[in-house]
Order: sequence, then C-alpha cells, then structure tokens
Amino acid sequence: MIRRLSHKGEVALLLPCIEHDAHAVGYDLNSINYDKLVGMLEACFDNSAVYVAEVENKIVGIMVLCLVELYWSDGHVLTNLIYWVDKEHRKSRFGVSLLKAAKDYATERNLTFELRVESYQDLDRKEQFFVKQGFVPCGGNYKFRG
Repeated sequence: MIRRLSHKGEVALLLPCIEHDAHAVGYDLNSINYDKLVGMLEACFDNSAVYVAEVENKIVGIMVLCLVELYWSDGHVLTNLIYWVDKEHRKSRFGVSLLKAAKDYATERNLTFELRVESYQDLDRKEQFFVKQGFVPCGGNYKFRG
C-alpha cells in the first residue's frame, strides 16, 4: 500500500528506514546530523510531499519529494530528497508505485520531476528500470572526494 504522509509528526517513522539504508551502503551513522535531517524532511511536508510504501504497517519504501526554486528563473523543479525501497521488496511493485505517486504529483502541478539516484550499486539495472518508467538519462552524478 502506498500512502501520503500528512503531517510533520510522521517524520519519526522515516528515521529507522533512513538509518537502515545508510548503514547498508556503508555510511557512518554517527555522522548523521539528525536536527538537520529532520528539518530537511519537515520542509518537504511544507513545499511538496512524502509517500511511503507499507506492508503490514511496516514502511518498506519512501519517496520524499522536494520542490527546488531555480536560480535562473521563477520556475521550480521537483526532485527527490529520498527514494528508497527495502532490499527485500525491490522486486515488488513498490518502487514503481512510489515513482508513479511522484510523477502524478509533478503532473498535477505542471512540474518537471528530476529523479536523483545516489547509489553506486547496480547502475545499469537501475538505468534500465528508470527508462522503463519513462525517465530519460540527463547528465550524471559525479563526486570528487579530495
């Protein structure tokens, strides 16, 4: 089941999932600034939407949308702060359903939705998945750590 979270108090429901995913990809949980994280998540309730996928009242997927104002115009673009599906549920339809909720949200508001992928794992498989869902590759993510 996909549902839209309706109030900022529900941010606490997301934190265990975010911690689980951060740990799974090797992030140091001690480096998470929870005040900053909660503030960023709460801002998404104000300017966009937060969706979760649930199985038996357990969150197994998250789509946190964030509205970004463009610096070169009065326009806005919708992006994702978080798009996550629990590893055990990635072959289910939850990933597709969360993407559909985000695309519908963007379409209803006449916004471009730019999906960010912040994982280095299975990039070819992910690109095939996103193209199948109607996305087109646009540039890439590059990181430099000096």
